[in-house]
Amino acid sequence: MRNKGVLVLFFLLFSVLIFADEKFPVNIEADSVKYFGKEQYSLFTGNVKATYKDTKVYSDSMKVVFDSKKEVEFIYFTGNVKMVKEGMYSLSKEAELKMKDNILVLKGDAKVWQGENYLEGEEVIVYNNDNRVVVNRAENKRVKVIFYPDNKTEGSLSGNKDKEPKKDIQKKNGSK
Repeated sequence: MRNKGVLVLFFLLFSVLIFADEKFPVNIEADSVKYFGKEQYSLFTGNVKATYKDTKVYSDSMKVVFDSKKEVEFIYFTGNVKMVKEGMYSLSKEAELKMKDNILVLKGDAKVWQGENYLEGEEVIVYNNDNRVVVNRAENKRVKVIFYPDNKTEGSLSGNKDKEPKKDIQKKNGSK
């Protein structure tokens, strides 16, 4: 029962992250952008900030790949990736959004907080259509989950949408 609760919690965390089919604007800021029409992608570099509704993603660079119909197929974030959504915060070295398959992949020392709840692994894959989360470990590390089943709101990031998790939470988890 506890494992099911953990999976449901993290599914809910990420299911709202995918840039959905709804027609809301995506606002992107960066130091520079280049469009490669023949190769069908755009490359945003330098202090990238992408905002969709109440979700913000920060990274060093972002590559948006289009299909033949000019619809977004993949979005790749690289370097210091931070995702922020009300009540949720994640860090990773890379992130990939597979738009058509509705899959989010966090790669490279991925860490996710929701209030005091915490998840850590080398790679976190969220299959939104299947209500499934897979956390893979690094070669010499194990995955880590800290879950407070009775703590629904305490420590939540609500109202602090762009702030990092409390330092005491990071220390509890052995994070820097």
